[in-house]
Amino acid sequence: MLLLLAGCASGPEAPAFSNLGADASYVGAATCATCHGEIAEAYATHGMANASYPLTPETRIEPVLDEPLVDPHTGFAYRVIETPDGLAQEERQFAPDGAEVARLVRPMEIVVGSGDAARTYFARRGDRLVELPLTWYTQDGGRWDFSPGYRESNPRFGRTMPDGCMSCHNAVPEPVVGVEDAFASIPEGIGCERCHGPGSVHVEARLASDGPAEGPDPTIVNPVWLPLDLRLDVCSQCHLHATLDVYRQGETAYSFRPGRPLSAHEALFAVPGVAEGGDGVAVVSHAARMQASACFEATVRTEAPLECVTCHDPHRGFEARPPGAQSAACVTCHASVADAVPAALRAEHTAPTGCVSCHMPRVEADDAPHSSFTDHWIRVVDGPAPSPRPEVGRSGLVAPLIEADREGDLGGLYEGMAAVSYGVQSNRPDALARGAEFIRIALDRLDAPADWGDARFLLGVALLQAGRAPDAVGPLEQAVALADARTRPQRLETLARALADAGSDLGAKSRFIEAVSAQPRRPETRREHGRFLLGQGRLDRAEPELGEAARLDPWDAETRLLLGIVQTMNGLDPADDWREAVRLDPDLVGPLSAGVRVGETVVPLWTAPTVFGWPRADAVPLGSDAGVYSSSGTPLARGRWPGVARDLGAGLYVVQAGGAVRRVAVVRDGT
Repeated sequence: MLLLLAGCASGPEAPAFSNLGADASYVGAATCATCHGEIAEAYATHGMANASYPLTPETRIEPVLDEPLVDPHTGFAYRVIETPDGLAQEERQFAPDGAEVARLVRPMEIVVGSGDAARTYFARRGDRLVELPLTWYTQDGGRWDFSPGYRESNPRFGRTMPDGCMSCHNAVPEPVVGVEDAFASIPEGIGCERCHGPGSVHVEARLASDGPAEGPDPTIVNPVWLPLDLRLDVCSQCHLHATLDVYRQGETAYSFRPGRPLSAHEALFAVPGVAEGGDGVAVVSHAARMQASACFEATVRTEAPLECVTCHDPHRGFEARPPGAQSAACVTCHASVADAVPAALRAEHTAPTGCVSCHMPRVEADDAPHSSFTDHWIRVVDGPAPSPRPEVGRSGLVAPLIEADREGDLGGLYEGMAAVSYGVQSNRPDALARGAEFIRIALDRLDAPADWGDARFLLGVALLQAGRAPDAVGPLEQAVALADARTRPQRLETLARALADAGSDLGAKSRFIEAVSAQPRRPETRREHGRFLLGQGRLDRAEPELGEAARLDPWDAETRLLLGIVQTMNGLDPADDWREAVRLDPDLVGPLSAGVRVGETVVPLWTAPTVFGWPRADAVPLGSDAGVYSSSGTPLARGRWPGVARDLGAGLYVVQAGGAVRRVAVVRDGT
């Protein structure tokens, strides 16, 4: 498995670039083009420059899809349709009897992908972008199919583009500070500063001088002056495949600077058996596969090592290169290759111009359907060449891909953070528990005990999701104390939930108010504050808070379900909110079907045979021994159902009874 290079100092000594510090700022590609117009014009044809852009009539290449694609797990049908505002993706929901019960239409606003293999689409959801279920695969004439991963598990319109993905498909966006994965404005495509670093220092220096600097310009990174390992890191920041990325303390998705080691920016992990590649390649496996090549290993210590830019001009796409250019690098070492091959192969090796097609063939990607990519493992191809399986780390769950993370307390800390992240993503309690143990031990041993805010936050998250809210409060309090404007709202909201689950209502109230004040635009904070107020019976406060959450994120189904509970308790008709909740997420049929209304007696919330067209789900068996848990998993009550519901405030709960786990809506009368 690839372990990042260290100490490969091939090439000239790099100057001390002055644009690597925190005081340097991004100026945008348009500013660069004012002096570097010829390069900018050539780069405009490059795939990186076209990694993301709005879908407009001018950029559209795809047809509509009339014959629906059907999700094999849910039976939902998807089409691509014309609307007055442009292309959109339509979802039609069908009950088991075949009756259509709902239809959702989402606009196709942003294209992600250069189009060499695919074009995936995103729609705006409040301040965030969400991926749409269908992708246009451009190879072999083009076809519509489910987006990567959607055929296996369909998140519908709920997969948010995280900062980590945005950072490799775009220049640095303007964030909504304090709302994770949210953007006030979005550039179009990867810009100059992704490989050269922030340009403000360079612009100021050039405007103050008569002309460009002679020799290396210390005001901006030019990768040609970097040692080999740092040159490779410039490309590997986006072309190195890992299952999990954990940013080092103090780092963010946008803080990497060319000229710094990638290993100082993030810890990289694989999860054996999960997205690690089969006999083909992963979409971004280029760096690892190239470094497995004999050509790379034979030249790595020379003055002219094989590297990414040996074949790839970072300023212009392959389409602009003359025929045979791809093989030009090969013949510098293999000019007399015809003498070295068997006689039967000499004719085709006499004037080698097609080296790549045989020795770097295009192969099917393991993690994207209908897509083939050049295999960068240069070799005599005599069959599949799967990437070496990663060696699992000390946790037994994740595999560190950087050698330094395989040992020591600091390595254990990052491995624990990776395990918790994996546990959250995959709903694996064992990963949460193991990761939390690693983080706790590492924090006890490391110096500077008041630091490591990211690790303390993940430790608190792991404990909260494990149902240990009282234990989660301490590390979450520490994480809040170490937070900045970017991380403070989420940490405060998580701490408030932990305090509420631990029974500290006054503490939860105070922290929720702080969280809303820190960033009023974060919809999760508004929803969770509204949920807390609803459980406290404060309908006058809960309704406007949940209403603001719905305004900030109109696609959040759970917010609409909670609003319906408020309406019911206010003596109003909840049908509009509940119908919209079920339309947005049909799984919420379950909580309504199993729901109860608590008054002088406890009665079923829903008695009709269908829930807005869906068959009513099973209720909790009457008289069964029931354990009741918060949405975070904290045990709240135990007793016979439905009598135990008398001990609950209004809201949504998880109930374990009768050998099954159900979500249950609780409405209270007389509140």
